[in-house]
Amino acid sequence: MSQPSISQHLRKLKDSGLIQEERRGRWVYYSLINQSEASPLIDTLLEQFPDQEENVRKLKKSKVTLHCDC
Repeated sequence: MSQPSISQHLRKLKDSGLIQEERRGRWVYYSLINQSEASPLIDTLLEQFPDQEENVRKLKKSKVTLHCDC
């Protein structure tokens, strides 16, 4: 997806009260709002996705540098 498309999706999620943003310098970090009325539904949906802990461990072990080409 293009960066503008992702930005629009994030804006809509923020406007709907599902996510919050935190600005740190040039970076913006997004997170789910656990107290939203949709939290139980979001939790149920997220439980349907495979666990990614092993993939995260492999990335950390490989010492690959991840970055955004913004």
